[in-house]
Amino acid sequence: MEKHYARHCKVMTSCKYCMKLTMVSQLTDHLIYRCEFLLDTMEACKECGLAIDKEDQRRGTSHPMCRGRRPPSGAQWCPLCTIAVDDNEESWRQHLVNTCYDNPRRDGPEKDPWEMRQEQEDILKAAKERKQQEQEKARQEEAIRQQQQQQQSMASGSSGRMIDADKLVVALQEIQERKKAEKKKKLKDIES
Repeated sequence: MEKHYARHCKVMTSCKYCMKLTMVSQLTDHLIYRCEFLLDTMEACKECGLAIDKEDQRRGTSHPMCRGRRPPSGAQWCPLCTIAVDDNEESWRQHLVNTCYDNPRRDGPEKDPWEMRQEQEDILKAAKERKQQEQEKARQEEAIRQQQQQQQSMASGSSGRMIDADKLVVALQEIQERKKAEKKKKLKDIES
């Protein structure tokens, strides 16, 4: 029976935070009041009643499962798929065995939470390695680009300094104005 409850029973699930086994119909209650890892961080959503982080609710942020309203009288929202289920054992069993599209045990046994944790760690490790490889590749490409720029500047005979076009235009205009002023002064000197 323990093995059945732990991995196969469709009315049970493992808490994704503390890995404890709980009934799906009591998962919201577990997250708010009994989960050791979420102690005092969750509360019932004011709009739908499902578990929400206290800080999110304080900021006015809703959670992705929020239905925006309370369930019909005598029912609860399923914490897996957010469909309203009459609050009795038979209705919950019927829903979880036949109609809950988000039940992790719907198509067979639920994965062992510790196996899932290892998979998650492997995925995160692979992503970190991929990011490091991309950063190293970007550094190498940047070094190659800088070397090419240095080679081009040496080949053109310049000192490698860049000239600001706007400053160049302003400097040329000042030179022209100065030359015009000198010509006018010479003409005045000649006339006088």
